Amino acid sequence: MNDWSQPGLPPLPNQRPPLPLVPPQRGGDAAWTGAWAPVPMPAVLSVERAYFDIDTPGVVAMAIWGSLLSFLTLGIYRFWFTVNVRRDLWRRAMFAGSSFEYTGTVWEIFKGFLVALIILAPIWALYTLGTALLPSRQYGEVAGLMTFVAVIAFLFFIYFATYRARRYRVSRTLWRGVRFHQTGSGVAYALMNFGWWLLVPFSCGVSIPFARASLERYRMNNTWFGDKRFQSQASGSAMMPGFLSYLGLVLGPSLLLALLGGVALAMGVGVQHVGEIFDELSRMTKIGSTVGDRHAAGIVFGFGFLILAAIWLCLAPFVCWPIYCAWEWRSFTERMSVGGVKFRSDFSAWEFYTTYLVFLAIMTGLLMAVSMVSGVVIGLAYLAHAKDNSFLPIIVVGPLYLLVLWGLSVARLKVFLFGLTGKLIRTTTVIGLELLGDTLSRRDKVGALGDDFSGGFDIGAI
Repeated sequence: MNDWSQPGLPPLPNQRPPLPLVPPQRGGDAAWTGAWAPVPMPAVLSVERAYFDIDTPGVVAMAIWGSLLSFLTLGIYRFWFTVNVRRDLWRRAMFAGSSFEYTGTVWEIFKGFLVALIILAPIWALYTLGTALLPSRQYGEVAGLMTFVAVIAFLFFIYFATYRARRYRVSRTLWRGVRFHQTGSGVAYALMNFGWWLLVPFSCGVSIPFARASLERYRMNNTWFGDKRFQSQASGSAMMPGFLSYLGLVLGPSLLLALLGGVALAMGVGVQHVGEIFDELSRMTKIGSTVGDRHAAGIVFGFGFLILAAIWLCLAPFVCWPIYCAWEWRSFTERMSVGGVKFRSDFSAWEFYTTYLVFLAIMTGLLMAVSMVSGVVIGLAYLAHAKDNSFLPIIVVGPLYLLVLWGLSVARLKVFLFGLTGKLIRTTTVIGLELLGDTLSRRDKVGALGDDFSGGFDIGAI
């Protein structure tokens, strides 16, 4: 008999138990002869749609009171607020009728905050003191070098803390009593980030999908559910069609508008060389020139197209990014498995855009309301001959903009954290969930000290 089957002995590390066993049945005779047989695998795997509870109220009230108390206590209450948000978010996500459970505590997150301060405070102090003591003749060169080193150290800390914070949250997550956990090195993850993102400018951005796929593989291949390890086959080459489509949406219209602008300028001026465009433009600005001049239309349309091309080139990377993110999410999900269980996702870019549009509408409404109220207050103050008191508008308008920040904080929690997370979960399908029935839970829990460096700052998002 193997050691794993003896009562009271835990499974060895990285050892997976065999299939569950049952006594054989002979013609209805339940007598056991001592022989065991493995439970047969199901012929057809189940297909379960993940569920996220959006009907139970309480999110807005929790966001309102949590943001308010965090402000009134100068950020002290935010540790309790973070734990309450995570517990509510975890319990709303369900697979096969069973919700997740978050077991983190306020004290653990507070310790992570203190450790982050202990690490960052000396770096900031050395940088400030070093730049202050530099001689004036050496300040420019040495200060620039110190700033570069400080930025590199800070970025390394962010990458390192992001991975450690994820390890902490994963280790505090349970499903059906089985704990998740994460292995791997935060230092290795930070070095991988640096290595990949150094290649981005040299590859003109083409390495971005390969970088994101490599980081995804490292995260998921070091994630465990009990004694079962997640496996990710994320591939940069598989992401290239989506990334090339994204580049086409960004660069295609810009190049087309720039081409139209150049043609319009050439037709309007009748150029022999590029300098004639600017010569003709300067002649148009002289007194007596009108828009009806022979070359005016071409120049106006040409520069209009060029301006539109520049505007699109600045906005398109952000406007079109959700399209690639949705492609990437579906690809990563479909290439992920754990213990034979596979996942599918039909998440679309429209889910991203609707979330952004709702948040943008809320932000616009709040700003318009505060602007109108501010205008009325300032107008009444001046009508009441309060213009001698220059601080009165600030005293009145200041709290209104604090209300805007409060409202945006509530909207971010409701729309982005709960809303977008709910969409990601509800569009996920789990195939073969019954294969996790023999999962053994780890009894040890990752220590909080050092595992939540960024928990106090929420680096890497919740």
